[in-house]
Amino acid sequence: MKIETQHVDVHGLNCSNCAAKVERAVAALPGVHRAEVQFEAERATFGYTPTVVSLELIGYIVENVCESNGLSISVDGTRVTPDQSQTITGEEIDVAEPVRDDNGQTTEQSSDRSVT
Repeated sequence: MKIETQHVDVHGLNCSNCAAKVERAVAALPGVHRAEVQFEAERATFGYTPTVVSLELIGYIVENVCESNGLSISVDGTRVTPDQSQTITGEEIDVAEPVRDDNGQTTEQSSDRSVT
């Protein structure tokens, strides 16, 4: 089983909290063996098995895990186009969704979402 390591730029990180959320969410994907996000450097390293998970699916998770808009990843200056169409059979991925209370404050609600 071949593990690919990809170093990417992470755009739109506003806080270390979002960096930690991205790291946890990507690490939870089947086929991901390494997920490290460096908030201050706006860089990440992902180690994954390409026959199990794609960089495009990782990009989709990155863009949808934090309530701040505009998160994306790029490789050598080229944006990774997010793709949620990859099927991960029998797996559910936990993605935190922002929820606003009556006062407009953002809280976090976790929901299991199948990526299909």
